[in-house]
Amino acid sequence: MALVSLPRTIRRGVWGYDVEALRRALIHEGLRKYGSPGGFTLPMRALLEDQVRHFQRIHGISPSGVVGDATFEKLQRVGAYDAYGYYLIEQERKALHAANANRVANLVVAAALQGASQAWEPTIHYSQKQNLRWRGIHFGWLAPHNQPDFADCSSYTTWLIWQALVRVKGSPGPDIINGENWSAGFTGTQLQHGRAVPFAHASPGRSLIFYTAEKGGDVTHVVMFVGTLPGHGTNCVVSHGQENGPRIARANYRDYYHSTRTYPI
Repeated sequence: MALVSLPRTIRRGVWGYDVEALRRALIHEGLRKYGSPGGFTLPMRALLEDQVRHFQRIHGISPSGVVGDATFEKLQRVGAYDAYGYYLIEQERKALHAANANRVANLVVAAALQGASQAWEPTIHYSQKQNLRWRGIHFGWLAPHNQPDFADCSSYTTWLIWQALVRVKGSPGPDIINGENWSAGFTGTQLQHGRAVPFAHASPGRSLIFYTAEKGGDVTHVVMFVGTLPGHGTNCVVSHGQENGPRIARANYRDYYHSTRTYPI
């Protein structure tokens, strides 16, 4: 297997996407409770350090609680540390920062990529039942700590923006994509808000792409635009349609493009 080199030593006090990927790795190994609080803005603390020590003892590595080259290699060899989960998200973060994207849009993309990752994608089920698809918002789940367990295409794109606004501002404010105070929302209402732009002007984390089932037909699907992703190419989107959870795709994966709208975040 191809191994990824350790970009930096991971120890208590540091934070970032690599620390969040470490949390997911230890969940994979059964050493951390699934869905336990984490996030790329939260630093490595004593509990995570102890869980690293446990992993090191199991695999005959000196239990320092620090992730150095040997621990990082072992995490990859046992299939726990997902190179996709670190490399893809970290590269997208760099691309967004290079483009001076604001924190809300950055969080939207980070949450979308997490939902489409190998760790989370199978857990986010498709449903159009309103009591299920809005449960993630009503319970106040915030990515990257958690993802909703049920969603359809429109509720998932709404949730991505909602959670980013809450995390940055403390409150989502008015529903800028549905205009219904975050209590409901459908693809049709999303079309009534935001600013229509050419597809070439779509902005990662700010733009929704709409599709029709047939040429000239009604809008039937919506996805979040996330831009250029290493290993996937340009014009990527994250979709939660009738697939098994969110997935990364090229924007032309549906036959009939309808329109692009950019929202004021």
